[in-house]
Amino acid sequence: MRVVVSSDATQAELIIPGELEGDSLSLDLARAAAMETGVPILDHHEQDILDAIEQARAGNGEAVRRVFASATPPVDATDGRVEWTVAEPDLQAMFEESDSEAVDYREVSAFVMVKAGDEIGRLIAPSRSEDGVDVRGNAIAAREGRPAAISLDATIEARDDGTLVAAQDGALVRTPTTATIQDHLRIDESVDYSTGNVKFEGSVHIRKCVKDRFEVHAAGDVTIEGLVEMATINAGGNLHLKGGMTGREHGAVSARGELAARFLDSLSAEAFGTFTLAKEAISCVIAAHADLNAPSAAIIGGELSVGGVGTVGTLGSEAGVHTLVRLGDAPRLRTRLARLDEIVEALEEALRPKRKEFSKLSEPGRTLAVKEMERQMELNMELSGAEQKLSRATEAREAARATMAEHRTADLTINRLLCQGVVFRFDEREFHVRDDERGPITIYLDVNTRPVFRRGDGPANSITAIADPKAIPEHP
Repeated sequence: MRVVVSSDATQAELIIPGELEGDSLSLDLARAAAMETGVPILDHHEQDILDAIEQARAGNGEAVRRVFASATPPVDATDGRVEWTVAEPDLQAMFEESDSEAVDYREVSAFVMVKAGDEIGRLIAPSRSEDGVDVRGNAIAAREGRPAAISLDATIEARDDGTLVAAQDGALVRTPTTATIQDHLRIDESVDYSTGNVKFEGSVHIRKCVKDRFEVHAAGDVTIEGLVEMATINAGGNLHLKGGMTGREHGAVSARGELAARFLDSLSAEAFGTFTLAKEAISCVIAAHADLNAPSAAIIGGELSVGGVGTVGTLGSEAGVHTLVRLGDAPRLRTRLARLDEIVEALEEALRPKRKEFSKLSEPGRTLAVKEMERQMELNMELSGAEQKLSRATEAREAARATMAEHRTADLTINRLLCQGVVFRFDEREFHVRDDERGPITIYLDVNTRPVFRRGDGPANSITAIADPKAIPEHP
């Protein structure tokens, strides 16, 4: 009788030769054989050995083999991991939603936007391991778990309890081994249904295009390398349209900082910093609140408002396309001033009958009935509140006028060609260019705020020498 132990000590097998019989078949003999191999026979092993002995006694002389001891395997630990509480949007699932509900898929964003303080995930610690035991009673070492294989930077705070919290606003960007929150969003493809509209608290860089009817809104700078179609782009900083834009009369772009574009076609564009144009703008409504920098570009048709100093290559076209130009203009202030004018006029209109009624009730020597006295007191309170509103509106209107006057600069140089069809508008005056005029020619206001022009470094001449004054249409 002998005991054989597997090479990895995970099994012990009792072998009883066929020729053994009688007293040679005993538990003590099996125990001795096992001890020779270093395998202790425990209580739960004995029954397997006794069964093997009984089988050998009842057999026909054939050897009996029985595994009576097996190792207890180790329990390896599981590695740590990250459980994200924010997930990548499942765009495919969204597209497969019920057709019964109308969904604007442009509003379905492919980016995970987070705010500072948001809980975005949790670090799960490795599980505990348990060592195993082989048939000789020796420990089988279990594999220890490793911490989550994730590298975090300062944009994500890992708290003591494992909670992951956004340390800043931005886009959560994850790989299998890293995570960060970017305040600069880079989009390698076009903005279309694969991305949805983009609304971001930082800067945005788009490597390709922005498709029809999509929107990009960023608190920082926006750079778009490809063509922008009939889209809406708003930049809280600078805006760079490297591939130009074709708005098809519905596109709109604005920048609180500078705006630079290769070309613009049939759209509205606004910039509070320098407005730079490389090639051309056709049939656009352009509001350059500061300076216009387009020394080689052509601006043809549409409207152009320049609040600062401007330079353009060609203004209008030789075909006589109507091109309206406002110099020294601040479109938003002008709109605000017009609104304040309306408010002041409406308040004045509402006050007139009340003033008249109050004046009549307050005539010297007039004895008032009880109801008249009550009405007089009521009117007095109403007039007091309305007069305060009127005073505030009037002050705001005067402040807007003063701001427009303070920042107003009317100075536009046309380097190559000023074309018939261009109309210059100064406040309540319009001047229609009669014939094509070769540049360089500068249009500006003299010290008496009269529109004048000069050729090159020549003397100033009244603008009426090249443009006919006309009354402004009733609804400009």
